[in-house]
Amino acid sequence: MATISELAEQASTLQAHADELSHRFQTLGAYEEAARFDSDALAAIRLFERYKADLEGFLLSQEALLREAVSARNSLPFLKRLFASRSEEKQLASSIATARGGIASVETATSDLYELIDRTPSSKSEQKDMLAELRLLKKEVTTQKRSVNEAMQGIRTKARQDMASWTGVSGRGVVGSVARLERMSIRHGKEGALAPHESTKASLERQIIDLERRINWVDRFQGGDPKPEEAPLRCAYCGRRVKQNAVCPGCGSDRTTRDL
Repeated sequence: MATISELAEQASTLQAHADELSHRFQTLGAYEEAARFDSDALAAIRLFERYKADLEGFLLSQEALLREAVSARNSLPFLKRLFASRSEEKQLASSIATARGGIASVETATSDLYELIDRTPSSKSEQKDMLAELRLLKKEVTTQKRSVNEAMQGIRTKARQDMASWTGVSGRGVVGSVARLERMSIRHGKEGALAPHESTKASLERQIIDLERRINWVDRFQGGDPKPEEAPLRCAYCGRRVKQNAVCPGCGSDRTTRDL
């Protein structure tokens, strides 16, 4: 069973590789580059998943030790239990919190890598399919935005019509007071009715902008379709590609594998 410090060191190594992949993603522009990137990202994901399994095993062991420590302290006579040290329990609780945080970080990292893979067309046909899907989605979101705009226009039109019935009514007295209250009520009602639509519209506009960026990104890829690649030699510790009989340029490990 690895220690928490060893697990933390491995986490740093894997995260550094994930950061390199994220930076490399920004420079992609050819189908062959995308296919190579997808292969490397999937290798990193598999190592993250193995690391997560190690973390989950470590977490279970630490939780079991904590239960034993608490049970042992609770079995002591009252005075001894009152003054018994809880340093071991605190250390175990800290390790448990660290492991849980690590599991959450791994899930985020793998999700981010899958997101990058899903955005990289590795062939002309895949690019065509992705562009069709994105443009269809943009059309659907644009239609939703149009419906929201129509609903907002309807609210404003009704408010103007309601306000028109009180046009010219002002001054002191009961009638003037009622007119002021009615106009205030109409304005507040309009603002309240528009608020959720404005929030929805802003969200849809952000989606449209994001979809346009994704369309432009996918559309930039070109070149010939990649040829099938033999399983590359990789660092068994971090997943980077390595040369035969050479240490990993990223983490310095000399353990290699083609099975990732």
